Amino acid sequence: MLNSIIVETALGATTEQEAIKLQDLIESAIGDRYPRPVGDRPNNIGLLTASGSKYDHKILELVTNMQDSVLEKLALDKFGSRANVPFTTPHEAAAKLLEDLTYKEQANYINVTLEDCGMGKKSVTIVARDYGTGMTPSQVPNTIFHLGAGYKDGVDWQQGNFGLGGATTLRNATTAILVTRRDPILLESHEEDRITVAVVQWRRERTTNSAFYLVTTPWARSGDLADPFSVPSKDFEDFGPGTHLALIGYNTEGLARKSGDERSFDTVFNTRLYDPVLPITYRNLLVRPRPEYLRGLKSRLEGSTGEAEGHEVLPFSVGGNTYQIPIRYRLFSKPGDRGSTRNFIAKGHALIVTSNGQTHYHWSPQEFRSHTKHKKLYNRIFVVVESDALPIDIRTELFTADRSQMVQTDAARRLEEAIISFLNDWAELRDHNSALIREAIAGDASARHTIDIARKISRSLKVKGFSTRGRDTHNGGTDTPLPADSEDLYEDPTHFEGPESVSAVIGKTRGIYFKLNAVDDFIPQRADISVTCTHPDIGDDEIAIGQLKRGRVRITVSVPDHLDQGECLLNVKIDNWVKSSGGLGMPFDWRTVLDVVDELEPRKPNPKPPPHNKSRMDEGNLVAVIWKNHEDEDKHDDWDANTVGEVQLISGDDLASERPDYRELAGQDISVPTIILNRGYAPLKTYIHARARDLTDRGREAAEDRYAVGIGVGMIMLFNLEQQASKEMRQTDPNVLREAQRTAARSVLSVLPEYDNLARQIEEGDDASR
Repeated sequence: MLNSIIVETALGATTEQEAIKLQDLIESAIGDRYPRPVGDRPNNIGLLTASGSKYDHKILELVTNMQDSVLEKLALDKFGSRANVPFTTPHEAAAKLLEDLTYKEQANYINVTLEDCGMGKKSVTIVARDYGTGMTPSQVPNTIFHLGAGYKDGVDWQQGNFGLGGATTLRNATTAILVTRRDPILLESHEEDRITVAVVQWRRERTTNSAFYLVTTPWARSGDLADPFSVPSKDFEDFGPGTHLALIGYNTEGLARKSGDERSFDTVFNTRLYDPVLPITYRNLLVRPRPEYLRGLKSRLEGSTGEAEGHEVLPFSVGGNTYQIPIRYRLFSKPGDRGSTRNFIAKGHALIVTSNGQTHYHWSPQEFRSHTKHKKLYNRIFVVVESDALPIDIRTELFTADRSQMVQTDAARRLEEAIISFLNDWAELRDHNSALIREAIAGDASARHTIDIARKISRSLKVKGFSTRGRDTHNGGTDTPLPADSEDLYEDPTHFEGPESVSAVIGKTRGIYFKLNAVDDFIPQRADISVTCTHPDIGDDEIAIGQLKRGRVRITVSVPDHLDQGECLLNVKIDNWVKSSGGLGMPFDWRTVLDVVDELEPRKPNPKPPPHNKSRMDEGNLVAVIWKNHEDEDKHDDWDANTVGEVQLISGDDLASERPDYRELAGQDISVPTIILNRGYAPLKTYIHARARDLTDRGREAAEDRYAVGIGVGMIMLFNLEQQASKEMRQTDPNVLREAQRTAARSVLSVLPEYDNLARQIEEGDDASR
């Protein structure tokens, strides 16, 4: 009878008080109290907290462990032993073992439920139940309660290759309850069919807390054999094979929120398990009991329409081999609109690097903004980098064990640099970013030109050792042709060309754009591009062909790090394509000289403007100034009354097209640091309002201009610090940057009243003299 009560109590416990009661029942059944530390190491709190990812993300370690357990059960049922399982990846195993089931039937293998733990809104009880292999009493200490377990090491068709797993979640719970039963079919001849019950609690060991559970015989040191409490399965026949784990008092940032929130469990699951091995059934009893079937963000986004999307392949060389890594992006609506990222993506995720469909590393939106040139896309984009092409031993060396960041190795550093370069050179992303910039700088509440303000800022910045002259837009990367207009693209193309020669750095990737005046679906629906290189060490694996978009296609070449400097030829062909009217079209062929170098030579600066323009844009360092207002209809997504403004690198053509006073920049291949100021900045409005009685209209405009010059210099200085940090792969805290801008603005505003008084006196004296 006591055995049945213990199992029933364990399965129903959701509060710490109920867990304590259960522990007392176990102690009574054993007849004594024999504690054993988790991981067989007293003072284990440090081992359980040695990770950097958020605990809301870490909860998914339980899910992946349970997915592995289900796959193992199905595989052992079919093949008899792990050694006989023929699969090489978890997705391959799931596809074969579950191919006859619907996704809802698959989801029944794993259930996750959120329940009230009685400790307030920020703590919940998370109950996870799988119908996988389950564990025997002797397996528990060496698997789920072991740190750094090697049980799945080398088993490539399972996800647990790091050896930490669900044990890392224990630190974030006040108590944990485990109930598990090994599938009878999988038991050895000497093993009994038993249900194991264990309660993990925290207690102080010397100077720190330690997690422990009770075992049935004394345990003194590592190596001692002592199993947790268990009962014969016949004493509680309702508990089928598998594992039940309840984390009680789990502290959370928002897992229990209503589904669809960027912090809720379903959104975190779908983002972090972008393409899960198998779906799960999820219930949030704190909100509503109705089950949901979570299948990952990849499945959720399939068939839905976004603002834009695209995919290409990055060839990446490591360990003497080159692997092709798919990269895809999707743009969402602007923040606040239906269809924005917060309706789909977990908070803090703008780019993810996946392995086996699971996020192992990610960038926040601010990190995307810091790392790439596409500053306007940071809160609207989601990028997925799938690393599965890399061998599993390389992947395990790239990421930390808790799947929170990259390990600081040469391969990891080069991979991240390659991703950044690939994104920066992606023509579609440039076009999207440019469109948002043009939208942001178009129109103004005032038609007054700002060119004179820009000149004053330029002269102020013309000091030795400091320069903000317009940046080279390509920065040693691809030379991206402008997108073609739709009316210039044809069903049957007539023209194909590329660069005569390009330089490529040893050990890095190089993107090369070619122009083809064909509609987007011409490739690959009616034609294929073939690319070969005369260098014997640059083969098919080192070359990737992108999508044809608006008359442009990118060929990406990965230059192995063992190559010597020298020239080779890249041959690009399009032949054997069928005309829309029938018959074969004429073949296209282009050869580009690929100059393999140790490093790129600095690009020569743009020529100076003609002499008649010398007094204009060539005065000092090149900057631009634009006034906007956060209250305008075309307001910036993340501006408010406390926003001073921002600095963006804007192409000369975009500035010239949207701002007539900068028309001299048309056609110049540069990006201009552009200071976009918020006319609605609250302290500025307060200052102008306070001085309105003392200033004429001309005086008010002059005061506004003086403010622009003062704050503009400060913002450019901060911008350059941010750019330098980006080059060094350091993230600038956006909150610190905004506060620095506000401090600079308040400093400028604090000295303007005295200047205004002097200016007004001079102005009144001039009027009197007339």
